[in-house]
Amino acid sequence: MNRLTSVVVAVDFSPCSFSALTTAARLARRDGATLHVLHVVETLAVSDLAEALGMSDGAVRELAEDDATEAIQAELARIEAPTGIHIDVSFGAPQREIRRVVEDVQADLLVMGVHGHEGGGKGVGTFATRAIRNAPVDVLLVREGQDGPFTHVLTCTDFSETARRAVARGVSVATRDQARFTLLHVFWGPWHRLSYRTQPPAASPEYRVEYMTLLRSRLARESAEHAEALAGIEHADELFDASHYGEAIARFEKESGADLVVLGTRGRTNLRDVFLGSTAERVLRQTNCSLLAVKPADVISER
Repeated sequence: MNRLTSVVVAVDFSPCSFSALTTAARLARRDGATLHVLHVVETLAVSDLAEALGMSDGAVRELAEDDATEAIQAELARIEAPTGIHIDVSFGAPQREIRRVVEDVQADLLVMGVHGHEGGGKGVGTFATRAIRNAPVDVLLVREGQDGPFTHVLTCTDFSETARRAVARGVSVATRDQARFTLLHVFWGPWHRLSYRTQPPAASPEYRVEYMTLLRSRLARESAEHAEALAGIEHADELFDASHYGEAIARFEKESGADLVVLGTRGRTNLRDVFLGSTAERVLRQTNCSLLAVKPADVISER
């Protein structure tokens, strides 16, 4: 990530969200950024609690805001928090409130837990997935227990413009955390898709060597753009031949021991929300580590 100026972290008081808070505080402290800690109370919960306690909605809101603020302050006291902190307890639909705050404070980054109270397990939770779709900013999802610097940053590229942004973000994280950096390109060799011919030209050993040489050269050129930054850390370029790109990334993440995957999202709906793309969708379903989802440049510039 480039130097941050404003970071929003959404907290629901689950253990995973506290790991997200710790990571967001570390990033904000490192860059001297303002940290906005957000907790959203759903309106329906307020109404239900008011009815159960025989209180007005206003009284319940005041009580909830005081309790949430006190709990956030207690957690911030436990960690090494940055100096510039704003605590925001809001009421409404969580996804809408998160987006509102991100836009209001012109955040550079939204940080959340991989899972909230919906529970853990494999892959990213549904709420976090929707946040990636809806937030007009890069989103860092933090796994439970990730309380220190990242140690191995796996960054995926398909050589697109958004992937170039993702590579730059991944290099920035790796260099600042002094983490191992791996640049991964997953491809599906054309020789797998030409089986309708007895001996297709693409199946020849010479063609495969030429094809792989070209891919390695292209991957090396992308890596070379960050040679100066990568000079002080362990880094590698990797090619992975597989038909299911997302599954291959998740498998490589597991086998390599990466604790952060960085990849780009792509596209828009007619409602101006971000499509993840099939590769990112598969990674979200299967990854076991933290994930940084990098948005297309037009999503960031037009928010």
